[in-house]
Amino acid sequence: MRVLAPGGHLFLTLDNPANPLIAVRGLLPPGAFGHSQVLPYRVGPSMNARELRQALEALGLKVHNMAHLMHLPRILTLHLCRCLRLREGAAQRLLRWMLAAERMQDWPTASSTGHFVAVHASVPE
Repeated sequence: MRVLAPGGHLFLTLDNPANPLIAVRGLLPPGAFGHSQVLPYRVGPSMNARELRQALEALGLKVHNMAHLMHLPRILTLHLCRCLRLREGAAQRLLRWMLAAERMQDWPTASSTGHFVAVHASVPE
């Protein structure tokens, strides 16, 4: 069954298994976190950027862009945001720090610091 029509675009993010925190989480047994605040969703399979590109191209999609996103440790960021909820000035400084950390997307290490692999692909017309 086709979901995208010819010319349709796909934007997708997957957990990045090359990120050390994701790799460690991947070693834990399924359901290790249950439905906790740490991980309130089910974790499914993932692919690194190369595998994702190959899978999409094998399906006949044209890959336009790939990137690694969210370079701060997600769990640390979530807890810092919760702790600083009452202090607006501190929250603004944290936000600036988080946005500055996204510059790591341009570093050679981006494939291992990014929490997500993101892709933009389309179905040829």
